[in-house]
Amino acid sequence: MMRTIMAFLLALACSGALAQQTEKEAWPEAIMDNSFLIEEAYNQDPGVVQWIFNSTITRPDNSWLFTFTNEWPVPDEKNQLSYMVQWAGEGSGQPSGFGDLFLNYRYQLFFEEKDGVAVAPRLSVILPTGDWRRGLGSGTTGWQASIPFSKRVSQYFAIHFNLGATLYPRAKSLDLSGNEIRRSLKGTNEGASVIYLASPVFNIFLEAVAYQQQQFTPSGGKTNVHQALICPGFRCAVNKPKGQLVWGVSAPIGLTHASPHSGVFLYLSWEAPVWKAK
Repeated sequence: MMRTIMAFLLALACSGALAQQTEKEAWPEAIMDNSFLIEEAYNQDPGVVQWIFNSTITRPDNSWLFTFTNEWPVPDEKNQLSYMVQWAGEGSGQPSGFGDLFLNYRYQLFFEEKDGVAVAPRLSVILPTGDWRRGLGSGTTGWQASIPFSKRVSQYFAIHFNLGATLYPRAKSLDLSGNEIRRSLKGTNEGASVIYLASPVFNIFLEAVAYQQQQFTPSGGKTNVHQALICPGFRCAVNKPKGQLVWGVSAPIGLTHASPHSGVFLYLSWEAPVWKAK
């Protein structure tokens, strides 16, 4: 299913590229590094910092997740540091609170202007700040690696691809008797998107993501959970003298039995120079 969706998105974007014969130097500016579920392979420009707020509500269980991400160039776009804070809840009467904290380093391996495609591998340390006894964290330090690929293929289309893996060594949980158990959990993820650059300040896009993650069973064992989502949406930019505000909405739709049936994803970003780059 996921491979079919990725092939469809690539074919759609390439068809747009064939229809556009404009020289790349004449292409207008576009919104960049503001995807929702997909990670774009563009680090922050020197001196420019980004603050990102996301909120997701899914049905039918009314689970919700709020995240805040802050990205900093160190000191230029070759290297980037960021962190992500999570606040999660599982519906009315269910546990809610802070989840695990992500500390991220991303290296700009290839630049699109010079190499034809943008590639920016990321390595994250996941700190166990969430309460694992309430199902809000893993109870152990985890690791995540991701490789995002990005390319603007024409004046009106951009495509993005993600591959990633996550490991929680000796994660903690409670069995049915309330006893602490420890097991290592691993997972993988894939994603792709095509973005229609309708104007320099308005985009329409389609994202597709899949997650294969091991989880605890109530009896203390492990099971493999497969989730897949397709997310149509849009984003708008408001350019200010001191920065850029981007907001947008998408509608995640589940494709597997373990996926949320539907939901709403809200996005807000503020990007602005913090210091003067050399």
